[in-house]
Amino acid sequence: MSHEGLVNETDEFQYGSELQGRGYMTRTDTLVGLSIWILATAAVMVGFLNLYVIKKLSIFHNSFGVLWVSRTIGEIGANLPNIFYAGPVTIFQPKDIDPTAGIVAWTVAFFFAFESCIMVQSVSANRMIAVCWPLKYEHIFSQRLTKTLILITWFSAAFIIALYYIVPCSLLGYSPRESTFKRNVRFFAQTAFQNITMMGTLVFQVLANNSKESDREEYFILAYDTLILTHLNNGLALILFNPEVHEFLGINFWRLKKKRSDMSQQGLSNLTEHFRYGSELQGRGYMTRLDTLVGLSIWLLASAAVMVGFLNLYLIKKLSIFHNSFGVLWVSRTIGEIGANLPNIFYAGPVTIFQPKDIHPAVGIVAWTVAFFFSFESCIMVQSVSANRMIAVCAPLNYDFIFTKRLTAVLIIATWIAAALIISMYYIVPCSLLGYSPQYHEHLFIKCSPDIDRDYSLFATIGNRGCFAMCSCALIMDITTLIKIIQIKVRHKAAARESMFKRNVRFFAQTAFQNITMMGTLVFQVLANNSKESGRHEYFVLAYDTLILTQLNNGLALVLFNPEVHELLGLNFWCLKRKRRVVVPFSTTAASTTFQLQLRPMTSKRKLPGIREK
Repeated sequence: MSHEGLVNETDEFQYGSELQGRGYMTRTDTLVGLSIWILATAAVMVGFLNLYVIKKLSIFHNSFGVLWVSRTIGEIGANLPNIFYAGPVTIFQPKDIDPTAGIVAWTVAFFFAFESCIMVQSVSANRMIAVCWPLKYEHIFSQRLTKTLILITWFSAAFIIALYYIVPCSLLGYSPRESTFKRNVRFFAQTAFQNITMMGTLVFQVLANNSKESDREEYFILAYDTLILTHLNNGLALILFNPEVHEFLGINFWRLKKKRSDMSQQGLSNLTEHFRYGSELQGRGYMTRLDTLVGLSIWLLASAAVMVGFLNLYLIKKLSIFHNSFGVLWVSRTIGEIGANLPNIFYAGPVTIFQPKDIHPAVGIVAWTVAFFFSFESCIMVQSVSANRMIAVCAPLNYDFIFTKRLTAVLIIATWIAAALIISMYYIVPCSLLGYSPQYHEHLFIKCSPDIDRDYSLFATIGNRGCFAMCSCALIMDITTLIKIIQIKVRHKAAARESMFKRNVRFFAQTAFQNITMMGTLVFQVLANNSKESGRHEYFVLAYDTLILTQLNNGLALVLFNPEVHELLGLNFWCLKRKRRVVVPFSTTAASTTFQLQLRPMTSKRKLPGIREK
């Protein structure tokens, strides 16, 4: 019997079966494949940008620049197989893949990745020598040594990859099927959550700079408190994003996953018989405490965001410091955030609280369309605002030349047209519409037919990740601006004390503040993916509420970071550095007595020494 099983096993064995797709697509495959393709494409584009910059700028025409070029070539080569092979096969999951294709893809990717990994050590050593022993730098990192390091690195990578072919049964290959992705998503969520909060903390730490000469006392408070809050978030991240921890601690969050899965299995057999278009957008017919809590939070946050948005428009109109390109871009972004929150006030909040059952699907679709159109415009406009601040800090002399009235108008018009085109694609691409669901407290995919086996919108998946990629670019621009601010404060202290530079720093702080909160929101947006099958109700609530909270923060940033706004509104925050003077009647206070005593010598008729009286 064992011999018979051995024969069957030999007959069924297929070399390279691990590298085959499953023959059908799943939500996880699409998610992983798109993330691979988008990130790899971005990495290659940034890599070529690095090569162009190094070629053009003479400051990189040295040992460091040559080593960086070698490392960049390694990273570009490592990502090309991800663009042309790993990403597409992960999305489409073909079954009849020649094993050679997967092996070659792995070989190319690993060869270049290994070279890049080794070269990082040389780059780090180069920087260490330059900082610690600057007088010996040119002697150590000569042209000959630099070339030798690069050649050794490439030969080492080739030697290592050759060993996989020489040692029997050691080859690897790319497999489109990924069985551990869900756990990786949870770990990504908790690390991204803590890293994003840490980035916010570091912005205030750098601005405060542990110096009493810092102009803003709130930087000290925010830097200190957000650091503690970040440490708290780091610990909470492990608890929030891992159901194993929930089970171990006996925690039962509001998602009640088992109960919902039983209900979904019970209704699965009757899915075809009871299919109703737009059923995802109906309320449950009765109110729960969670519905009331979430609905009120949506309504209150959205109302606050709209009011703060209108306050922003008023402040920009009244204060001349905002009568420039930055102010116009901020107005466009603010209008987008106001428009995105109006459906939350008049539709999403009320239907979440009262949970009506007979909602026409068109109402939920229109609410989503309006909210998403304005949200997408706001998301794109954030990139322009970040670029505006980067140019203002890094190249202040070219600022007026780059951000002219014409370019500003073109950016705004292009942004609104892009938002309209994106939202129209949801109507053009079949079965891609979303709508607000009162039961799940989020915009959900609407199944257009019972035969559809997916529970997510392909176009929404691309849109969520595209917005995440765009905001990542904004964060990169913020990091670049932050580095420049640090450089100016360290090397050019006189310039750092100029009022124009201080104003640019304040404007940067408010843009970085909004970008960091937006990145946290998009993490939950990507994980929820507008799909009921994501299995995590907290993702829906966090994705929706943090988006509104982010838009509220964006409006508050203008108020918090500008003393001109404080003065106009008559605000006296505890964070203001200079104490305000109190005006009181002269006749009742010691201050008036002092004032009169100071004037008395000037009005006295007594004869002063050395002066004759006429």
